[in-house]
Amino acid sequence: QASSLSSSSSPPAMNSMSEGSFNPASGPSSVSSSMESGTAATNIISDKVQSFDVLCDRHDVRCADHFGNRRLAVLICMAFINTNDDFLDVAVRIRVARAIIHSTHHTPVEGQGGGVVRGRFLAKTRHNTWKEMDDTLSIKWISLILKTAAQKANESGTPKDPEVIVESVEVSVRGDNRHNNMGK
Repeated sequence: QASSLSSSSSPPAMNSMSEGSFNPASGPSSVSSSMESGTAATNIISDKVQSFDVLCDRHDVRCADHFGNRRLAVLICMAFINTNDDFLDVAVRIRVARAIIHSTHHTPVEGQGGGVVRGRFLAKTRHNTWKEMDDTLSIKWISLILKTAAQKANESGTPKDPEVIVESVEVSVRGDNRHNNMGK
């Protein structure tokens, strides 16, 4: 049975989405234990997709509108705006991807006793279900988005302009099937 993409209820309020809550320069230096131990998270998700999950499918435009994917786009924009890093450098992209994964896996929430919501990175299977990706694949997926966004921002001539960054990240997260060029 296919997982639902829609989130009928609004996501829980986040305790902190300020610039201070995400710092790619000081993100975790190692990937979670699933990557370190060499095991991959291969559980097939049969229940509903949760609000903070990131749906790793750039060909389905509905995924980009999912709350977890919109939050991912915000985290990527914050990384571009808050640092002067060269996102065409692989080592930089890996470091930032690890920080984004950490932030997605450990999202503090307010209300209903507080706590932490664990967002997951999910990939669609051939059977139209969602499967949790391991950190290695998540890093590669985020790195591709970072690289594409950096290339598009650099092509604009004003790569640090916040509007250019937002547009570049939107194109990268959604894939090129909804935006052929950046308003040119």
